[in-house]
Amino acid sequence: MKERYINTALVCLVASVVVMSAGCTGAMLPTGGGTRIPDDNLTHQQWYSQHEENPDKYLYNPENPFEWTLKGMACAASGGNHEGALEYYDTAIGLDPEFGFVYYEKGFSLLNLKRYDEAKECFQKAVELNPDFKPLVEKDLRCFVRD
Repeated sequence: MKERYINTALVCLVASVVVMSAGCTGAMLPTGGGTRIPDDNLTHQQWYSQHEENPDKYLYNPENPFEWTLKGMACAASGGNHEGALEYYDTAIGLDPEFGFVYYEKGFSLLNLKRYDEAKECFQKAVELNPDFKPLVEKDLRCFVRD
């Protein structure tokens, strides 16, 4: 029971840290500057709405890419373990390679690791899957990559 509360608190902490520090995502839906990024995929919409209704559900479902994405975000936000977060993101991508949100988050971690070419590839894939990520990707690239 104690672990459940710690996991729930961690997800809440991650969401607030990520939103405040990067302005990039929230726990429920990908957001940019407080604006929700729409996702036309009905399955993805269902994950988001179910997570809003019951966040605990996504702490224990290993078949859900959204859960793995949230775990990656938690890993990155707690101590800046972006390398560890990549493992979670790769698991999510393996479960659903059409989930643009995870490519965005993976790209953001790669930026923090200064692996710019790989980050750009992930961002490109996120925008390819969901063009609404484009302004957010452009902002992050301006902030992190100085050509």
